[in-house]
Amino acid sequence: MILKDLDLFGACTHRTLANIEQIRAPTLTVLIQQMDKKGWVKRSAFQGDARVSLVCITAKGRKELKRAGRLLKLRMDEELQLVPERVQRELERSLAPVISAFMGVISARRAAT
Repeated sequence: MILKDLDLFGACTHRTLANIEQIRAPTLTVLIQQMDKKGWVKRSAFQGDARVSLVCITAKGRKELKRAGRLLKLRMDEELQLVPERVQRELERSLAPVISAFMGVISARRAAT
């Protein structure tokens, strides 16, 4: 999810990421260190305050994010094959307003950055 957030929102501070993910800062620090070692994220100094660092996703991180997304989609497709087609159509119809609202929020956040 951290990679997805960085892809969606762009470079973020540790505090911002911890707030988004609803995790404690030390937990986030460990996760960022692990992702940095794998080359998925890059840390840089924040202008004007050397104590604050920005985290951004790398090309390698985007590649990993896409790989994970493909695996998730395959798994969901497998599970949905067990759901009757009628139920799938009802679910799709019911979720359409929620998906539309989420996409609006995402578009607004991207436009603001």
